[in-house]
Amino acid sequence: SMIGVTRHDTNAFAAQIMLAKSRNATVGSNTILQNGDGVGAIGFFADDGTNLDSQVAYIEAKIDGGIAENDTPGRLVFSTTSDGSAAVSEKWRINNAGVLVSGANSPVGIGGTPADANYAEIGPGYLNLSRDDTADAVQIQFGKNGAVHSRLETTSSTLNIQSVANINVTVNEDSVNSDVRIETDTNANAFFVDSTNNCVVIGSQVPENRLSQQFAVTSAGHRGGMC
Repeated sequence: SMIGVTRHDTNAFAAQIMLAKSRNATVGSNTILQNGDGVGAIGFFADDGTNLDSQVAYIEAKIDGGIAENDTPGRLVFSTTSDGSAAVSEKWRINNAGVLVSGANSPVGIGGTPADANYAEIGPGYLNLSRDDTADAVQIQFGKNGAVHSRLETTSSTLNIQSVANINVTVNEDSVNSDVRIETDTNANAFFVDSTNNCVVIGSQVPENRLSQQFAVTSAGHRGGMC
């Protein structure tokens, strides 16, 4: 069987399927919905050899926040059935702010503390990734020409940039006069690349002029440079 919807009209509007929900049981009467209420859903079910009760996937629209007259924030929830189950579980949601979240119910935003879960959040201009274990884990992987190119890996105490198959790691200013700096807790210029003078400096932004002064102890502490 199939459902086909066609619209013939002299405007830009598309053919549509409309689903609506009210908390009032009387047709024609209105009662406001509440945060978290379902508004409309499409469910997918499969014959498992016994019946057609087994869920495969679900797409549902819900109220996502405080609701009032002409103010109806919503979210879309995408659920699929995992292997070995007959019921769906949420995998991704898009909330009323347009943030895409997997592995948690609420986004944490830019700079927020991620959920203690295998979790991903994509928002306007940012990406949050989290794991619920302390084991070494590749969290971002780059591929090229059908092979692994490089990775960003986290451990309980480090962030590793890994190149694969003799791939070079390069910090490239792309013809722009930009400096490169590595900071520590107590030194904003622990390692500094001065692009204007083509110098590598340790402990300062200003390289010493004489070779004998490089890596010398100064009033600012240990510092030096190579030009």
